[in-house]
Amino acid sequence: MIPILSIVGPTATGKSEVGIVLAQAFNGEIISADAFQFYHGLDIATAKIPLDAQQSIPHHLLDILDPNDDFSVYQFQKCVHAKIDELRERGKTPILVGGSGLYLKAVLYDYRFIGPKRRDDHPYVRLSNEELYELLRQRAPEASSDIHPNQRRRILRCLEIIDSTGQLNPESDVIPSELHPLIIGLEMERPVLYQRIEKRVDTMLDMGLLAEAHMVYTEYRHTQVAQAIGYKEFFPYFEGDIRLEEAIRLVKQHSRNYAKRQMTWFKNQMDVHWFLRDADQLERSQKQVIDFVKDFYK
Repeated sequence: MIPILSIVGPTATGKSEVGIVLAQAFNGEIISADAFQFYHGLDIATAKIPLDAQQSIPHHLLDILDPNDDFSVYQFQKCVHAKIDELRERGKTPILVGGSGLYLKAVLYDYRFIGPKRRDDHPYVRLSNEELYELLRQRAPEASSDIHPNQRRRILRCLEIIDSTGQLNPESDVIPSELHPLIIGLEMERPVLYQRIEKRVDTMLDMGLLAEAHMVYTEYRHTQVAQAIGYKEFFPYFEGDIRLEEAIRLVKQHSRNYAKRQMTWFKNQMDVHWFLRDADQLERSQKQVIDFVKDFYK
């Protein structure tokens, strides 16, 4: 059976680069598991892999959506399961790469989505988006932190499931996966990682991040993509409420905070084989990962 590999970890640890190296070593193709890289036109803030690298190793589920589109975890799961089957039929190793933990877990741990279907005549339907979001925030604050107030259908679904089952996250059951994936985690010493994050933000600014953020502000301000780090921090600047320097500081701060949350999530939620990456010896750590995968499948 052709194995399934996954590269996880916080932002700026070099997951994309390691994914390409693994794909070259194990005849693989890469499936993106970064929730904001699904959308075309959102390239800089999402650290989307350059087109030349995509041509050397096929990448899947990049640029498949318009920023106005919704893409649920359930839809992602279905797409990835189909893509895994396709790659295996062609003799390719599927390699999932990304930092969106819930999306990865839905595939690698085989979530089974359950719960009642939403009824169009439910009393919640008459509430405004703001009223629905406030109700969800009161009843399930942990769930609301990952949902944009304008994701009306998702909020309705969560509220009705909570009403029906009394559980915080009953929309899915997690059962052992038949895929038997090997999950590789990349981490760095925190000061080194934070330094890389700040340097990457500076590089993104040189690449045109401000213009991309302004495009999102003018065209997609009321969509889910507007909540991505690297966009939302600039909105107060565009409105004249803060200085550019403060907006940049917030991007770096929120990126560091996000990396910390990612690390905590992956270590608590998934069975991961961790590798500490040395920023000065990245090639050596890549070789360590390759050797580990070879030994694991001997």
